[in-house]
Amino acid sequence: MLSPVKPQTLASLARVLRSKNAGPTLLTIDIFFQDAAGYAQAAASPALSVPAVAALYQADPAQVQRHLLPTLLAIKYALPRRSVRRHAWRWRCVWRAAARPHAGHPAGRRAMSASERLLQSHRLQDGPLRILAASGQLGYGIPEAALQRGLARRPHLIGCDMGSIDPGPYYLGSGQMAAPAAMVYRDLELVLTAALAQGIPLIIGSAGTAGARPQLEATVALVRAIAQAKGLRFRLTTVASDLAPELVLQALRAGQLQPIGPMANPTEADILQCSHIVGQCGTETLARALREPTDVLIAGRACDTAVFAALPEMLGYPTALCQHMAKIIECTSLCCNPSARDAMLAELDQDGFTLESMNPLAHATPASVAAHALYEQANPFEVDEPTGTLLLQQAQYQALDAHRTRVSGAQWRPRPQATLKIEGAARVR
Repeated sequence: MLSPVKPQTLASLARVLRSKNAGPTLLTIDIFFQDAAGYAQAAASPALSVPAVAALYQADPAQVQRHLLPTLLAIKYALPRRSVRRHAWRWRCVWRAAARPHAGHPAGRRAMSASERLLQSHRLQDGPLRILAASGQLGYGIPEAALQRGLARRPHLIGCDMGSIDPGPYYLGSGQMAAPAAMVYRDLELVLTAALAQGIPLIIGSAGTAGARPQLEATVALVRAIAQAKGLRFRLTTVASDLAPELVLQALRAGQLQPIGPMANPTEADILQCSHIVGQCGTETLARALREPTDVLIAGRACDTAVFAALPEMLGYPTALCQHMAKIIECTSLCCNPSARDAMLAELDQDGFTLESMNPLAHATPASVAAHALYEQANPFEVDEPTGTLLLQQAQYQALDAHRTRVSGAQWRPRPQATLKIEGAARVR
């Protein structure tokens, strides 16, 4: 007589269970299993089927996605949030944000800026382009030891993401920063002085949490205060990404707005009630700004990837590799085992890129890097960007040693016309 199979809990089979938003309207759940047997048991279990998960979260089964990832021993779900973090629409348009150069040197003969120097001196055949991701959310504390290790590797540029929708719509609506001003000042001082000392571009995206004009202006004010306190001189370019409600109304009336995720198109009243509306700039917008003589570029709301991919694309590196690299390093060492906030170095060439955490105890392994494709994404194989879609079905991850991973194989599907993700927040009365 066969003995009955003892039921097992998910906690006994899984090694990691994490939940994360994928944009303002979707919730994702990632489950990583300890071994192949546990993964197979869970994948076949009715308790983890789409209807069961939909019932558990009171969601429409038609709107619940499940991805089985046997090579990662993982199952991923994406389902609608019960409450929307903020309004988000995609606008099929050509977006032209205004780049504003700020005077830094007196008139007459001037020294070459960091962006000019890189664009004119670096060639693909010169060897890898080194990109240092210093912070995934500037203002929450940059680990200084790892940053110094990264600087010792002589990067060609430093990038920092400063924004997130994780704190919710309040900061977009209010125009306030989520991080304390003293912490933002400290982190800005670290990366600003480092970039100027090495003569390399510094690019910061989604200034002040949500990238609205008050937050951009507050970030620039802190940079100016640092410059005055330290006697620094440099060329600063800012990109404001705010949109006038009238412009969004025109797009709505022309049928050019498309909801992102399970939400309705806005009404005219929805648009007019927003205290701030921003467009998430992509690489094409930052590239226009970087054609100005620039040492430091601070952008309003921007795609996380654009911060790290814009200059490499301008230099001629393949778009797919630039975007895939940027998607990973914008979170710094979060793609490592164990995950961390330390600076991450990417070395990019024409065939792939190598990832290395500047924390010697945080290891970029093939499994940890590949698993990062699941992070904040409803679909782990496709990543939508303003000018196209990053395709990861053919991506390959190879360990170079216990600490570094080489990545290649991603593909890029361009859009016929660029799009712009629009975010707005209104006070709930």
